[in-house]
Amino acid sequence: MDSRQEVITAQQTFWDALKRKDRQGYERVIAEDFVLVGRVNRPRDMFIEQLSTFPAETLAIESDGIQVHFVGETAVLTGVQMAHLRLPDGREVYEALVITNLFRYENNQWRLVLSHPASANAEDETTA
Repeated sequence: MDSRQEVITAQQTFWDALKRKDRQGYERVIAEDFVLVGRVNRPRDMFIEQLSTFPAETLAIESDGIQVHFVGETAVLTGVQMAHLRLPDGREVYEALVITNLFRYENNQWRLVLSHPASANAEDETTA
């Protein structure tokens, strides 16, 4: 398997953990010094707790336009993540996020060190 495919596999490991709310799965792929960058930055433990206790059920996750770029031992994965969710009230919704995820090669595996998601849903977009 080439490095590009290894990074995509690491991303898929994250998505698999997301579907199962698998805390151990997150811990395997998310680096100790991870940070979620967004309106409110979150460190690893807070991010894992948020994902593990998220009240919606993830029915499916798909992706589009995934690209991987390398800068030394760092990989930048970009693309669109689409999630089909069932909310606690039973409604089903779709959420699309433009993702920029940084992976670092450490201890013979690619680990997620930074994630910067942004809404791709048309109703959430604002003009500058």
